[in-house]
Amino acid sequence: IITPTVTVSISKCELPLPELAPLYYTGDAQTPPIYDNGYYTVDRTPHTLAGSYPVTLTLTDPDNYAFIGTDKPTAEVDMLILPAENFWIVTPAVSDVYTSFSPDPVGMSRFGTPRFLYSRDGVEYSDTAPTTPGSYFMRAEVAECENYSALISVPIPFKVIAEEVVGIATKSPANKMTYRAFEEFDPTGLTVGVTYNSGRYEGIGAE
Repeated sequence: IITPTVTVSISKCELPLPELAPLYYTGDAQTPPIYDNGYYTVDRTPHTLAGSYPVTLTLTDPDNYAFIGTDKPTAEVDMLILPAENFWIVTPAVSDVYTSFSPDPVGMSRFGTPRFLYSRDGVEYSDTAPTTPGSYFMRAEVAECENYSALISVPIPFKVIAEEVVGIATKSPANKMTYRAFEEFDPTGLTVGVTYNSGRYEGIGAE
């Protein structure tokens, strides 16, 4: 009796490579949105900046499993971090100001630090804050970079108002109050308080 020899070949079970959903830049380190399982382990190295990063998958049983398209025990998939869409957390604003003060604009973006720019005509802007009376515009900007988009606020009108004296009062009299005829006045000790339309108060000593 001749016993035939039969060769049985059992192919490895092929595993498809996962497709990772893209992430968006947050300013914090992020790990790949995939985890170890019964078939392979995942290199979950964190990354922060926008870009494409290879993620290595390693088979736990390479004798019986294989990734589709390769006979190696490892394979790579891409972790993609896309640039974020920037936005205002605090809407840019500025108030009217008197000539003795500098404009005090506000504004906060999710990413980056805003620059506050000024213009007389609403066309050409610079970093130099106005100091002379008149009508102006303020605009806040955040520059674009590889991690997030740019931001430019609408032009915000404001005024620089001339500061004027609205009141003068004696705070303390001069030390010497009695004089002979034609004797020169001695202002030593004399101080006056000056009030401005801006609400500012200033004490001035006579000289």
